[in-house]
Amino acid sequence: MGTIDTMRFQDQSVRIGTQNFDAMDMVPFRTWGKVAVAMSVAKLQKRRTRYNLMKLDHHSLHDIGISVEDADIEIRKSFPMYVRSDS
Repeated sequence: MGTIDTMRFQDQSVRIGTQNFDAMDMVPFRTWGKVAVAMSVAKLQKRRTRYNLMKLDHHSLHDIGISVEDADIEIRKSFPMYVRSDS
């Protein structure tokens, strides 16, 4: 096994979903498109969830078992300038 700087990523097998490919250049373009779309959808869903988390007051956060500090840390991953107004 080579060191990190000598390993060629292109020569390694790739698994995307249930499909295995022998090398990066053997993955069809439409598969990369599907991966890009899935990643974009996941990112938007996380952002939407964090936005909804932003709307909850400390009583609601306590009801679902999340501290205000933990919620604020998670919210700032999508909204870095966020400051809670009711704290």
